[in-house]
Amino acid sequence: MKILIVEDRELDAKLLRFVLEGSGHEVSRADRADEAMRMISGGLAPEAIVTDLDLPDADGVTLARCLGRHSATAHVPVIALTAHPDHFPLRSETRACFAAYVVKPFDTRTFASLITVACEQQRRFAEYSAVGLNS
Repeated sequence: MKILIVEDRELDAKLLRFVLEGSGHEVSRADRADEAMRMISGGLAPEAIVTDLDLPDADGVTLARCLGRHSATAHVPVIALTAHPDHFPLRSETRACFAAYVVKPFDTRTFASLITVACEQQRRFAEYSAVGLNS
């Protein structure tokens, strides 16, 4: 699976890359939200996006909303990652921007499978929604 990591902390990004590539995923990385959007606009087609909520140029919620409006990523699950769980959005419409929430330090043994499960749930939800809309 192709995964885009949006993480400005070098050590965290290296750990994420190590864990995900070790599970067979292809990983790209952006340091900032605007870089992630440029990569996607330039043709990068991730199947999942893992973003820190605390980025230097925009918060992860803003990025997730942009991704949800972009035709290339509207269907892509976005996983929020933060060292500050109090930064998780409280409003349900904001929480809905994310397929999952993960607190740092994350469990390196289960993180890759969490991504896989989030993608599968997103796919099933999209199929269910399409069936409901076509009925």
